[in-house]
Amino acid sequence: MNDDLTTKLRTWLTNEGYPFELRVGRVLREAGWDVFHGQHYLDAESGKLREVDVTASFGPYVGDTKGMGMVSIHLICECKVSVGKPWVIFTSQHGDDDLRLAPHLTVGDASSNAVAYAVFTNRGKFDTLVMGSRIGHGITKAFVESRAADPTGPFAAVMGAMSATAALTNEHYSALLKGSGTTKWLSIYLPIVVVKGQLFEYYLDEANNEVLAECSRAHILTYPSGADPAPVLVQVITAEHLIEFAVGSYKEAQFMASAVLPETRKIWSEYWERAHVKA
Repeated sequence: MNDDLTTKLRTWLTNEGYPFELRVGRVLREAGWDVFHGQHYLDAESGKLREVDVTASFGPYVGDTKGMGMVSIHLICECKVSVGKPWVIFTSQHGDDDLRLAPHLTVGDASSNAVAYAVFTNRGKFDTLVMGSRIGHGITKAFVESRAADPTGPFAAVMGAMSATAALTNEHYSALLKGSGTTKWLSIYLPIVVVKGQLFEYYLDEANNEVLAECSRAHILTYPSGADPAPVLVQVITAEHLIEFAVGSYKEAQFMASAVLPETRKIWSEYWERAHVKA
């Protein structure tokens, strides 16, 4: 292969973001996560197979021989490169201890109830996987003429992470509901967007002053399509914050699994009953 072609290929790969996906996967793996690239899911809206950039999994965390059940935690990661064009998140007054938002860290009744139980009963143990001091209600890329013409922009990334999370959650629980109900496995999927670039937060303070400050992470409250959809919190983090996030999230995933495990049979039984009443 000649040097000119190699250079062109490297430039193309970098612009497409593939090397960044591999680096994100490596950082997560080194923190302890089981990492998978290119996991596929069926997009409910388009009916087409789509691909998750990086999936990081812990578990299933298995209960004792008395059959407590299983718990697994999964990070569903969209990876984007936006060097020179910062992302700006518009945040509101929702605070860090606004616990009513905790169930929206994931999707689906069973998973949402499991996360809510872990956070409500052990709030001080979570810092990485939960909301920051403010909640985002919009996101955009700076210095572009038309956001609508940018299919790889931040809104598309956030929606992609959310859609993949919803699809994989539905796939997991639908398969279990077709069985006898003896397999009690709470699988919790958390949507994440990792951006190689700068991230800024924009908001109005209590004195009505405009504040623009660089940040390393934020949660975006995102609404799926459909009738009366429940909002989902998608966490956006920067590549510079990735190592800290990978280590912290893995420790918190372990703790979340251990906290939820004693309640697994109860949460699963309630979910099973609700699902079959609806059917």
